[in-house]
Amino acid sequence: MSLSESFVMKTVEIEAKLNTLYESTPAARINSKFLSDIGFEKPNDVLYEALLKDLGLIDKDSIPTDRYKRFKHKNMNRIIIAEAIKDAYSDLFELNPAAQNLNTNDLKHELRRIVSEKKSDTLVSFISNTFSALASYADWDGYETYLKGELEKAVENDASDEFIDDLITGYSRESTKAKAVAEVTEEKLVETKEKVLATAGDADVMEADIDADYGDISTDEDSGDDLIEGDYDQPEPEAKKQDHDETGDEAGYDGSETEAADTKKDKSKKDETGEAEEAEETESEEVNKAEAEAADKKEKSDKDKKARAGKSEAVTESTGDMKVMVSRSMVSKADILLKLQRYDDALNAYSTLISKFGESDTADDKNNVKKAVINRADILGKLERDEEAVAAYEDVLKYLNGTSDDNERQLVSNAIVNRAGIYDKLEKLEQAAGAYEDVIRHFEKSKDNEDKNHVRNAVIRKADIYFKLDKFEDAAVAYGSVADLLKGSKDKEEIHLIATSLHRQGDLFGKTGDNEKSIAAYEKLLSDFEKNDDDRIRTMCREAVVKVAGTFENSDNPEDALKAHDRIISFLDGSDLQEEIELVSKAMYNKASLLEKLERFEEALEAHEQFITRFG
Repeated sequence: MSLSESFVMKTVEIEAKLNTLYESTPAARINSKFLSDIGFEKPNDVLYEALLKDLGLIDKDSIPTDRYKRFKHKNMNRIIIAEAIKDAYSDLFELNPAAQNLNTNDLKHELRRIVSEKKSDTLVSFISNTFSALASYADWDGYETYLKGELEKAVENDASDEFIDDLITGYSRESTKAKAVAEVTEEKLVETKEKVLATAGDADVMEADIDADYGDISTDEDSGDDLIEGDYDQPEPEAKKQDHDETGDEAGYDGSETEAADTKKDKSKKDETGEAEEAEETESEEVNKAEAEAADKKEKSDKDKKARAGKSEAVTESTGDMKVMVSRSMVSKADILLKLQRYDDALNAYSTLISKFGESDTADDKNNVKKAVINRADILGKLERDEEAVAAYEDVLKYLNGTSDDNERQLVSNAIVNRAGIYDKLEKLEQAAGAYEDVIRHFEKSKDNEDKNHVRNAVIRKADIYFKLDKFEDAAVAYGSVADLLKGSKDKEEIHLIATSLHRQGDLFGKTGDNEKSIAAYEKLLSDFEKNDDDRIRTMCREAVVKVAGTFENSDNPEDALKAHDRIISFLDGSDLQEEIELVSKAMYNKASLLEKLERFEEALEAHEQFITRFG
């Protein structure tokens, strides 16, 4: 027995994917690389390999099975998928032999009876959606015809008992008793059964398999009468004893009148008196017994009434009043419209539900409203109706605020990230900056890599937005956060981001007039990346050196200015770029002039000679 818990995210693509697999060229191994080569290229398509294993099309090493080869036969793909479904979801078909015909709610109910209570409702929904899509793809009528044909071939070819037993089990699983009676005449069924039993050695086992679906009536070998379970001979009710009349004569007799008369004559008066007393005692005992039985019946009746009342209360509690049924019906209607991809109608249905029951305090209504809010946001996001989608994500955060449910917390996370992205896309920069700040707060303590990526993106985008808004100080601080966040990264692009953040931080602090912080940012850039060979980073470092020199040159500390000139000369020494050569020449000349101004003539003379030698 088994139940596949594998699933795919976009079940609407299952038909196209299976057709692609059916039409593909034969392969020695059906692994993720092969699937990617034939068109399973989306990130979530990696889930198909596990599903194909559960369906028995490939083994644990991704090698095609015999079932896969039959799946590839002309016009057999949908029939073999039906066979694979019956195998992969056998636990489900044990509960409901016609599981492929179940609606969404009934299917989820049956699955919930099988899977562990620890499994989330989201996982059950994924399994349900995947099963439904597979069942829609499968050819169930073709599978039944194919299965019957295989059974007849097995009988004709004297197949092994085990093989026929497997076919019988599969056939009994395929059809309920009602379906079998409707499609196969009783004569045909009996004939098939007799053929199989004649071929098989272990007849009793297979007869039990068939009887499991078609009823179990055993026959008494001696009498030939049918004995149906539950039909037993019942004892006759004990006749009530008749009361004595006032004279002591008995009202009923077991023998003839003559025998009774003779008996009376032979009895003494004493005996008659004793007999009367004994009769009275017997009568008293029976009265007591009758009263006890009546009391027992009354007690049982009272218990039955209470039980019925309890059941009535339970039914009332589970189904609720008319409003509860209306809300459930409305959410079912919206879900159906969504499944049919009638998105506008589904949106209207969900909106109506939210409007009608959004303020309800009942748990049932709250759950239905939550579902409507979540699905509405997802639809608008997929349709890229951005203005409406961002408002819908705000509703998700409102209705799921403070939830402790893991699945709902994940939905909150998705809403926070999606909301920020849409604000950014709409260039609503103030709202986007605030939304990215929410992302950072929400995920900053998480150890999950995906969550860390959300934080990384939010920090960078927030800094860029502040830069666009000319909020120089806020942007400078934000770029410092980017550099701190990515510190130690070995990724080339992230290293470039760190350098860019420090460079922009230096520029922005310079624009605010905070030269100390500006120089500190530039010095940090030069300290960490002065010897980096990335041309983009080298350009930023060159600009940093020049800006630091310019800042110091205008300061009251000539020693700092001299150091800045030396920094430019040292950093750009040996460059063959004309722009950098000109920067070096300017730095050498300014250094010599400053030394002369400071009356440090020996040093000034040496600096002038170096300049003339190099550029004279």
